Amino acid sequence: MLPHCFNWIDTGDNFWVAKQKNSDLRMAGDHILLGAFSNFSAMALNGGLMPVSPDAFLKVFHYLPYDPGKGYLYSGPDTKLPLLGDWIPVYSLELIVSPGDIIVVSLFLFFIIYLILGNHL
Repeated sequence: MLPHCFNWIDTGDNFWVAKQKNSDLRMAGDHILLGAFSNFSAMALNGGLMPVSPDAFLKVFHYLPYDPGKGYLYSGPDTKLPLLGDWIPVYSLELIVSPGDIIVVSLFLFFIIYLILGNHL
């Protein structure tokens, strides 16, 4: 028996599959997977490295090192799917994010808020 706070989990299916009445959670879960898949696609097609825009790197950090860091490569003419890579600067947090990152984080926050507020939305 699951605790009360986990009543939305359908234990007969996959761990994160919501019951039919909570289709909002299922839709959020699908979009989180879409964001994760877009990040995975960008990395898989670029040799396991996430492409990062040198322009965005320069705007956020005000310098351009020779190597962008472990797990990253600068986007260039040979980069596959550069729009799925990190190219969106977040100045206040000194980050460069991808569209997939935005999808995953925003819907994960929705998921957490939904769990906290429950049916009070």
